[in-house]
Amino acid sequence: MSCVNRDCSNDPLKSMDSVLATYDGDFACCQDCLTKHQAQRDHFFTSVITDDNEFEEWLGLGRL
Repeated sequence: MSCVNRDCSNDPLKSMDSVLATYDGDFACCQDCLTKHQAQRDHFFTSVITDDNEFEEWLGLGRL
């Protein structure tokens, strides 16, 4: 299992500071990573998903 923060590779289950991030059972390894994950999520919903080019890049498709 890895932290919900896309820039972190720590296993939150091995951290004494882990924080529940979603109701689905996703965890962040610490409060700082949870905050960064929330910013990443907000960026995705406000910028990436509303822009076809950015969304295709996020999917790894490039321009079709």
